[in-house]
Amino acid sequence: MFLLHRFEIVKESPYLMALVDAVALGIIINFGLYFLLSRPFNKIFRAMDKVGEEDFSVRLTLKQNDEIGQLAESFNNMISSLQKAEEEKIQRNQFIETVTQGIEEGLMLLDTNLKILWANKKVIESSGLKRDEVIGNYCYKVTHRRDDPCKAPQDICPISEVIKTGKPVTVLHTHFDKEGNKFYAEVSAYPVRDNKGAIVRFIHVSHNVTERIRMIEELKSAKAKIEEYSQTLEDKVEERTKELKATQAKLLQAGKMAAVGQLASGVAHELNNPLSTILNNAKLIKIIIAQGKDFNLGELKEDAEFIEESVSRCKKITQSLLDFSHVSTGQWQSVSVNEVIEKVLVLVEHDIKFKDIIIQKDLQGDLPRIKGDPQLLQEVFFNIIANASWAIEKKGDEKGGTITIKSQYHKDANSIVILISDTGIGIAKDNLDRLFEAFFTTKDVGEGTGLGLSIAYNIVKSHKGTIEVESQEHKGTTFKITLAVS
Repeated sequence: MFLLHRFEIVKESPYLMALVDAVALGIIINFGLYFLLSRPFNKIFRAMDKVGEEDFSVRLTLKQNDEIGQLAESFNNMISSLQKAEEEKIQRNQFIETVTQGIEEGLMLLDTNLKILWANKKVIESSGLKRDEVIGNYCYKVTHRRDDPCKAPQDICPISEVIKTGKPVTVLHTHFDKEGNKFYAEVSAYPVRDNKGAIVRFIHVSHNVTERIRMIEELKSAKAKIEEYSQTLEDKVEERTKELKATQAKLLQAGKMAAVGQLASGVAHELNNPLSTILNNAKLIKIIIAQGKDFNLGELKEDAEFIEESVSRCKKITQSLLDFSHVSTGQWQSVSVNEVIEKVLVLVEHDIKFKDIIIQKDLQGDLPRIKGDPQLLQEVFFNIIANASWAIEKKGDEKGGTITIKSQYHKDANSIVILISDTGIGIAKDNLDRLFEAFFTTKDVGEGTGLGLSIAYNIVKSHKGTIEVESQEHKGTTFKITLAVS
């Protein structure tokens, strides 16, 4: 009744009626705006708040075909993309977390103030702290239990060094575990730069090297003990080395003397012929003088030439024998390889001819000289030629044979190659690998000691050379000696 009465009053006044209409229209528009704009936008704002709280499951359900409906659809699409990206991010983080948590090294990400932004499981476990006590804390408080950054000379701060140099740095630090026990850690720091190249983060990697340090300390202790014994040991080694060298020299000389003994009869025959010539010519001159005959100067000159030639022959043989039997001084000198070979052939020539063995020489005349020991090189060639002679003699089914000796200069390798071949019995394939072993021999007892080729091998090796052998049974053997030209 009250409202009806008030309405009747309004009807009687056109101005009041207009005012009521205006208020009614405002109320209608307000309700319209609320349902058309405010309510949808409030939903959008609430959804955005949830997204801000990282809740990407929220979706708008506005059934409108206008611009607000399109805005809601775009919002839902954006949230779906964000949700997918967030899920991928979570998967990546989980993968990185899985990988880094399984690493035995301690990994940390530090900011420029040395605060820990992230740390893996190893760091957390070693520190004995909770994760929230580590993250945001200073690295030196977590690893060193100290209140200020690391300083030289005890522990050089790798971060400071990276800032100075701009390059990764590795240092040795003393860290402390959760029980307060110290251990040694190898710490590496790496810079992380932004798009402009400025260092904004640091990767801190620590590896427990206590066991390695302990081993190093043990090695140092062992080294000290070894050094303590080293002087005495060196003296003993030096003493034994001298004895060994003396024994080797005696063995080499004994081999030479044995060879001289084998050559004795041949050398005697070689000396006998020129000595007989000298003796006969001397007797002839003596008879002419005794008979008082006049000297024919032409015949006397001819006799003198025979004597001179025979004496020269004897001198050549004895000099070769002396050179061969001479003890090596160990001093190297300029050596003509061809001359060394010729001296050896003078010694073995008669013995070889006696066995109907032919020697074929093909010695290059302009060979460069080498640095070496002529006495030792004579031993090499003698042993190989003596073995060649023995191998030919042992064929049995046929008499005689050929020994071929060649010398060549290979300019490309700057070396001299000597080839000594024979037509003897050859060497069994199974024996080739053992040919240069000391005391290895296929000769019968009394025919050899098995040292000749071993000595030859070591002499060639001492001259920075090589010795190789090729052989076929019943066909022959070739030794190839290569000596570098100095």
